[in-house]
Amino acid sequence: MNRKILLTIVAVLIAMPYCAGNRHVHYRPIPLEKKPELPKEQKKVKPAEETESPAQMPAIQTPGIYQSGIASWYGGKFQGRRTSNGEIYDMHKLTAAHKELPFNTLVEVENTQNQKKVLVRINDRGPFVKQRIIDLSYKAAQKIDMADTGTAPVKLRIISSGGTPLTGTPPDPGITPPQNTYFLQAGAYRDRDNAHNVLQRILAAGPGIPFKIYQDNGLYRIVSDNMDTRQEALEAKYRLDRAGLESFIKETMRP
Repeated sequence: MNRKILLTIVAVLIAMPYCAGNRHVHYRPIPLEKKPELPKEQKKVKPAEETESPAQMPAIQTPGIYQSGIASWYGGKFQGRRTSNGEIYDMHKLTAAHKELPFNTLVEVENTQNQKKVLVRINDRGPFVKQRIIDLSYKAAQKIDMADTGTAPVKLRIISSGGTPLTGTPPDPGITPPQNTYFLQAGAYRDRDNAHNVLQRILAAGPGIPFKIYQDNGLYRIVSDNMDTRQEALEAKYRLDRAGLESFIKETMRP
């Protein structure tokens, strides 16, 4: 093979990779697999809110029973102090404290351990200990033999509500409660200047009823004039509440 032919063959062999690399190649693209669909997130269903029915006193089946629970008695350091209705507490009288019954309500209290009963008049607020429903005077506790134990299970029957006999109940046993009246107390201070400053704020709030300061056992109390109805007292208290002034309603007997 002559030299010229040999060079031609070598040149062709060298050029072959270049031509193959630059040749336009037609190809069909391979389709990609369809992206799998993720399962749709299920909408969370908010569970129905569980609503608790308001706590209610267990129904008492015995006719005439207003309430049953634990009674206690109080005396000692409370002797001679004012009760919530303005009376002077006397532990040797047949009275009692209850959280909600109107003042002067007559209540028959029965000790369920011995069936002894006593009739008391509500003239104070309390007791403020859980599970207790009434605080008796010392004498009332003696009548039903619970003075030594301090507490006893009892049943309460209302004989008259605020002096008004209930239908089908015995008349008041010689007790004619006077009509109640209401007033607001807006604080008690040992320093008279502090009491005077609060009084000026009360007057500026325009409660719609006069207030004054009076001294009692070393305290300067800010109280309103008496009002005939609880509604009137509530309205005056609302005006003070809006002004950011604390007060509470007290009941007393009309002189």
